[in-house]
Amino acid sequence: METGVVEEVRGGVVEARHGVHAVVVDASGAVLASAGDPELACMLRSAAKPLQAMPAVRDGVVSRYGLEDRHVAVACGSHEGTPAHAATVADLVARAGLSVAALRPRGVHPPLAAGAARELALAGRVPTVLEHNCSGNHALMLLREAMLGRDPGAYLDADGPAQADATAAVACACGCEPVIAGDRCGMRAYSVPLRNAALGYLRLSGDGMPEPYADAARGVAKAMRGAPEMVAGPGSFDSLANALPHVVAKRGALGVFCCASAETGRGGALKIEDGAFEAMEIAALSLLEAVAGPVGSEFDPWRGRLIRDGNGGPVGEWRSTFLL
Repeated sequence: METGVVEEVRGGVVEARHGVHAVVVDASGAVLASAGDPELACMLRSAAKPLQAMPAVRDGVVSRYGLEDRHVAVACGSHEGTPAHAATVADLVARAGLSVAALRPRGVHPPLAAGAARELALAGRVPTVLEHNCSGNHALMLLREAMLGRDPGAYLDADGPAQADATAAVACACGCEPVIAGDRCGMRAYSVPLRNAALGYLRLSGDGMPEPYADAARGVAKAMRGAPEMVAGPGSFDSLANALPHVVAKRGALGVFCCASAETGRGGALKIEDGAFEAMEIAALSLLEAVAGPVGSEFDPWRGRLIRDGNGGPVGEWRSTFLL
């Protein structure tokens, strides 16, 4: 199948072309539609977070610590570091009686939300682990280690039980053994064929997740739909997608997006060849509609998107030839 393309066009000239590989599957893993290579090796990056959360939900962390949807959703997300996100992560850690110092995501950075970053700077504060976009993911794993009586300080050990359990959950969901590498935040990173990533998300969205994670998958999906703003941030593509009925969705670094609909019984995944973020979101809209059906006006910012200058004036456009 021909690779899809998202183009940046300025003055009628195609300035950049971003190749798109994408696939839509059914519950058997059969390919319903594709662009490019549906078996392309794809590093899930942060798209693995909802799958990594399943061992904690399976083992009873939610009931043990009285967690709400927002706590589980922020653990599944790449949050934008707003005060609400930071407070939710802090509360998540505190419910197990742990210190924020126990969180060890690598590469602390300013909030991804521009407004939150500006407020932090104006207040003379430096970013902490709470603003790190992976802090929720780390916090839920930390709680599980504490609940099981294991050493919370070892949760990032590459060969430790916490990372091994997360890897087993990813393998179970995707129906294959992933290639394992390291992610920026210190967690493991997983590469699976694009088709298997789509299958993993379809299993996450509703029934079909193999044991021992069937109930956990339903719990994770419920939380992502119940608190979609915790998966990324208000008005973000990921949060809007998770607010749709029966949908679960998550992006990953360097042009990855996965989604599924329990209502249509379809799962999808895509990878932008050069990892371009904006190209990913434009292609993601096509994938989301191929999986879940037509979406509403809240997604209009990603339709006919313009390229703007430093004052916000239009100087070009994004154009997609990517269709499924």
